Amino acid sequence: MKKYIFITIFILSLFIGGGTLFFFLNSKEKPIMEEQVIKERKANYDIQINYPTFQDKKLSNKIKDYVNTLQKNFKKQVKDLDDSTDYELIISYDYSIVDSIYSIHFRVFYYLGGAHYQREDAVYYYDSSHKKEVYLSDLVHLDESFYADLSKLTKKDLEEKKEELSLYDTEELKEGLLPTKENFQYILFSDSVEILFPPYQVGPWSSGEIHVNIDYRYLIKYLNKEYFPSIKVTSIDAVFDGPSGEEETKRDLEALKNKKLIAFTFDDGPNYSVTENFLYALDEYQAKVSFFVLGNRAIKQPNLIKLMYSKGHTIGSHTYDHKNLFNLKEEEILYEINKTNEVLEQITGAKPRYLRPPYGNYNGKILQMTPMTFILWSVDTNDWKYKDSDRIANYIVENVKDGDIVLLHDLYQTSIEGVLKAMEMLKEEYAFVSIEELAQIKGVTLEESTAYRYIR
Repeated sequence: MKKYIFITIFILSLFIGGGTLFFFLNSKEKPIMEEQVIKERKANYDIQINYPTFQDKKLSNKIKDYVNTLQKNFKKQVKDLDDSTDYELIISYDYSIVDSIYSIHFRVFYYLGGAHYQREDAVYYYDSSHKKEVYLSDLVHLDESFYADLSKLTKKDLEEKKEELSLYDTEELKEGLLPTKENFQYILFSDSVEILFPPYQVGPWSSGEIHVNIDYRYLIKYLNKEYFPSIKVTSIDAVFDGPSGEEETKRDLEALKNKKLIAFTFDDGPNYSVTENFLYALDEYQAKVSFFVLGNRAIKQPNLIKLMYSKGHTIGSHTYDHKNLFNLKEEEILYEINKTNEVLEQITGAKPRYLRPPYGNYNGKILQMTPMTFILWSVDTNDWKYKDSDRIANYIVENVKDGDIVLLHDLYQTSIEGVLKAMEMLKEEYAFVSIEELAQIKGVTLEESTAYRYIR
């Protein structure tokens, strides 16, 4: 009898213990922030939207409503417009963190015909410790002296950058820096207080959006210490610390010459939550890939770009804001390209050589005015449309051949899972190489102002 009691207790203990273990293994806390992506292509318009959701449902729903309203209004406007034009809605975001405070900045671009994209901006704040939205008035003591100090400090900073930013003593500059709430409505918090001025507020279009970073020591008296416990009066290092000093990893390519080669390429990133894990997963397959990054995302993720570079992956440009180059004037095209190149060179110390134009849109004029190599693709997985890892993997395996350039996006977890599954199925026959490695092994010199869809 005792024997049966012992066995029963033992089994129950295993069941309870196993259940407890299962609970802990599956009780992974939801991430603070998750990225959502909407991509839609129709005959006369393109929509590309990236936005975050948070643990606070109220703020997440507020952001979703904001995005849905923009999308609905855009579709309503283009419905009655000329079908011969490619209209666009682009919504992107970046964020900064200090202590538990997230500053989320949205950039919204519309192209509804005419000479320019229309733009609007919005900023939200999230307190991750209390899992709720907060407002600038919670974070900072807002009064006339706060805006007066912001105005004074900003003028001093811009005075030093006047030549670099092509700023002039115009009424536009004076009006744009007046100490008002409207002029200083885009304030972000990270290793410094960052003031954002959209194009035209303080300078000509060619200056683009202008960022001014102010050391906390100048504004410490206005901060609500409840939200910024780590901020001291001492000076704080800048968040953007320039090149890492690490050179990209080179590998011996002789061993790859007996294999077929694939260049996997990834657009629209890097993704705040997906790309870093993917970089480590690639090591298992001794794979090098190519990332065509957006400048507005790279500038906020310098450490991730440095990690890509140090691991030997190719880093190319996908322009700054993902605007359709066909809808831009010459100086606007050059800004989209040159701005991203400056950001990437400052992070890695190496000037980017490769460009993938948004939507693959280019022509002879754009080629000739851009001293970079255009990299397109020969296999399009349509991963953004289907978001099915098995479908992506099978499509790659069934369609790829030696020397192909495969298009994917590191915005989606399903794309990452799909390409890793494909690598597992192809690893005996193929090697996975960067654009530079593919060209080197194939003995092809990649020329500037020339477009390539494959390298064989």
